[in-house]
Amino acid sequence: MKTALVLHTMESKATAGPAVGIGLKNPGSGSGEWLLLTSPCESYDAFVLEVEKLKSILDDLLGEAKNAFSTISGGKRPEDLWAWLEQSPDENSMISRFNSLEESVRGDLADYVFRTQNIFKGYASVFSVRYREDAGLLE
Repeated sequence: MKTALVLHTMESKATAGPAVGIGLKNPGSGSGEWLLLTSPCESYDAFVLEVEKLKSILDDLLGEAKNAFSTISGGKRPEDLWAWLEQSPDENSMISRFNSLEESVRGDLADYVFRTQNIFKGYASVFSVRYREDAGLLE
């Protein structure tokens, strides 16, 4: 998969030399639109600091996502989680949602699906074909 993140080089406003920043390309735009995610950096050291800030922000977002997913699965019954998975817009989303759950929750949910769902139709069919018991994941 091609990344939408790019090193964007521009003319420095403060010095006569170049400046760089990390940009995000809009892949849906045929005109090459992009959004600068970091401040323009006029030195390598300044760029390293901007990258470290961006890494810190991404780490914070990972923590928020972990909390969001634990809220989704924490204390929920397998039948409620299955209903949530069945609301997925497509097969890939359903697989991603399932695989993001904690291992013990995935195991309980798999038991529920195999014991109570018709594995010949809908997402239960996808589940039965793609579930790997040894890994506890959908592939």
